[in-house]
Amino acid sequence: MKKCRWCGYQNKPDAKFCTACGRKFDHNRRLYIILGSVVICLAVIAVLTFTVLWKSNKKREVKEQAQKVITEFTFGEIYEINDYLFAGKLENGILPEDDGEASGLRESIDHVLEKYFLYVTIELGKIDENTVTYSVTAPDMSGFFQDCMEHQENYRNEGIADYFQQSLEKAALAEKDVTLEYTYEDSVFKADYTSEEFTDAVMGGLVQGYRASVDKYGRDAVTRMISGKETAAEGETAQKDETAAESGSAAGTEAQAAAGTEIKADASESTAEPETGGAESAPGEQAAEQPAGTAIDPAYAEIIEKYKTGISQGWGIQEYAAAGLCYLFGYYSDTSQPGYTLLDVNNDGVEELLIGEANLPSGYKGMFYEMYTINEGQITLVASSQERNRYYLCTGNEIGNEGSGGAFNSNYAYYRLEGGVLSLIEAVIFDGMYDQDSPWFYSITGFTEDCYTPITEGEADRIRQSHEYADIAYTPLSEFGNQ
Repeated sequence: MKKCRWCGYQNKPDAKFCTACGRKFDHNRRLYIILGSVVICLAVIAVLTFTVLWKSNKKREVKEQAQKVITEFTFGEIYEINDYLFAGKLENGILPEDDGEASGLRESIDHVLEKYFLYVTIELGKIDENTVTYSVTAPDMSGFFQDCMEHQENYRNEGIADYFQQSLEKAALAEKDVTLEYTYEDSVFKADYTSEEFTDAVMGGLVQGYRASVDKYGRDAVTRMISGKETAAEGETAQKDETAAESGSAAGTEAQAAAGTEIKADASESTAEPETGGAESAPGEQAAEQPAGTAIDPAYAEIIEKYKTGISQGWGIQEYAAAGLCYLFGYYSDTSQPGYTLLDVNNDGVEELLIGEANLPSGYKGMFYEMYTINEGQITLVASSQERNRYYLCTGNEIGNEGSGGAFNSNYAYYRLEGGVLSLIEAVIFDGMYDQDSPWFYSITGFTEDCYTPITEGEADRIRQSHEYADIAYTPLSEFGNQ
């Protein structure tokens, strides 16, 4: 029987019209219902599939971009890490704002952090809809500044870099999971890496330790400690001792005069003597490196003037890089700190221009920021240092290079200057990623794995020690143009 859906009358199965109401039966209705149901199901499946794929793609892209942050901390330059942790301003973390000594301190701290991040490991953990978790393993350095303040004599004798290195080697490793909220809009991943929790974990408590020391000892005392200068209290004590010594000396002189004792002015005589003979010998002592009155090639002079201008105008890292200069000068604010010198590095009769600083922390003997030469009448940049890729002047007309790609990769290379470019003599390579059990290698051709010859750590040390770094005497940039 076929029931009419309009009046409910039961008709014969083959009826085309309802006998009661006369309405025509729709034989395709069931088919329409089935097709409609299928369409709806397919639409739901499509929406669900799109949602799953979109979320999967989003998670993959978030993972890739979150992983890039780890890469920056492992292989990036110090200024890039600084951008992540302190929004580009190191004073937000360890340096006070508008400090007159900030430039020098910034450089010292950069050298320290450069060593520190070799000990830091960051792994990507769980990624949720709005949060990402990092697993951070870092040395516990929360007590470093407190220790420096309590043992300033040891700290000063060794220098900040060496003292920090010793503290690093003794520090216990601390593991911490840090969860950060993130946004992902227009395929751009953003997370706040300047958060106190993440910064404290990555820095091993250094920032918090610094702030605690500032609260306890005062900012001025801690700042002077970092720069290697005496604290205000020590300066006051030294001044009192000096005053007392002068008073005692004056009293003794008066007593001798009263007794009729002849007092000889030995100090005056010894001071007066250098004014004649000593003054004449000073230029001669400097002649081996840069004779007084020697004309500087105009191309070299232009580079020196650019550096001097950059510091006086307060250029940042980006401005130096855009000008084709070493971006590390973005940390300087005083032209009396960095300097220049002219040396014939390879004894070919052409002097090279070296840009550097005389008062670098211990452990950086012979380092220069940039080296230029003139080859076939054209000025050429030979080498330019970065935080993890530094160049050194060696004895024996050689140039050394120390590079680091993280805790598991570093190289020590030695070159000759030939035809305006560096020619590799030999290199020692530490590659723990290639061979964790025997990571030391020797090469005279390059730095890829097919160039490696396995050596022992002892052999690596002997090769490195055979290339001695040389002292470099720089003329401060502040004196350029005053001759």
